[in-house]
Amino acid sequence: MGAYLLRSKSVTYRPRTSIDKKQNVMLDRGGSRALAYGPEGACRESAMVPEKIATFLDGATVGFGATRDGKLVPQVYFVVGWSCAEDRQAITCLFPAGRDEKLISSLEDNGQFSFTVLGSTSGPRASNPPNPGVDFHECYQFKGDYVASRPGNEGDLPLVRRKGEQFKALFQPLFGFSERACTARFRRPVLAVTFKVREIYDQTPGPGAGARIREEEG
Repeated sequence: MGAYLLRSKSVTYRPRTSIDKKQNVMLDRGGSRALAYGPEGACRESAMVPEKIATFLDGATVGFGATRDGKLVPQVYFVVGWSCAEDRQAITCLFPAGRDEKLISSLEDNGQFSFTVLGSTSGPRASNPPNPGVDFHECYQFKGDYVASRPGNEGDLPLVRRKGEQFKALFQPLFGFSERACTARFRRPVLAVTFKVREIYDQTPGPGAGARIREEEG
């Protein structure tokens, strides 16, 4: 069956109430936040995710977000779902309960975010038929600038469930994880974070690991 692409609409944000100039964010009555201007005065230019990499994201099974706080201390967060905007310039990541306050405080401090995702049966290097032992290794890292956040909602659940099923399909035959262990990782999201992609890197083990990917290379 062909890749099932679930993407959010192109991301546009407008101020609805007030601007907190200390934290550089727009504050929304519904609990959403959107970056008003970056630490240097404006959001930097974004890059477009190549179509093949967007297709990889659709089938990918493991994702981690990373930030650093004002003291340059890094933090890593498990991501339970993600979607690429239709214009392929932004990605939205879903996070379960845990350290969401730390995540937001770091993003509001400096706006820097990275997203590393791996293990896909729909990427440029995917095996046909799928081979979990090989497909597990394909990996990409996206670096960018924080744009907006909102609380998780019921509409996010189908994506989270689908990611859980993809994770189980790839990792059960590979590592023998129980169904309970697989589903426990993909908990209900409490926070959605959108960032504009600035740089993409190939992190697949091999001679090309660490190479930057550009739109024309996709």
